[in-house]
Amino acid sequence: MPAHRDNVHSKIAAWQNLWWNGGHSVMANSANISQELFQEFLEHMAGVNELAPEKKRQLLTSCAEVKFRLRGGSRCPMCKTHVRHVMPIYAVHLDGTERSYPCLCTRCFEGEKGLSSKMVVRLGATSLVYDRGTRERFDVSVLTNVQRAAAEA
Repeated sequence: MPAHRDNVHSKIAAWQNLWWNGGHSVMANSANISQELFQEFLEHMAGVNELAPEKKRQLLTSCAEVKFRLRGGSRCPMCKTHVRHVMPIYAVHLDGTERSYPCLCTRCFEGEKGLSSKMVVRLGATSLVYDRGTRERFDVSVLTNVQRAAAEA
């Protein structure tokens, strides 16, 4: 296993120890975790190029779970169902219209995905981009501030 991957696994273990202690959540005592520390974790996890896109998506979902435990959930603006993982969503529909949502439940998210040519899910400065390809499937990519700035330059 490459040294870089060992470093990633040790950082994941450190975060698990920070959030969980013997199976008991220590989140209630950790509500004052800085946004910078959380963002550093997201960017480090998103920057792991050896991981498959599905694994990156799972890491973002884990971060969303941490956010839920710190701040709680919300309601889907379309159907008013409870949403556990609150992540802002930006959708570009196939007809060119654009929509923004503070969060969506799974059912509404999948419906929007079916109507959209591109969807962006944001968590901090990290984005999960679903882009409809020529074969009518979605490709997943994760962007951070550094990658976004390089793409715009």
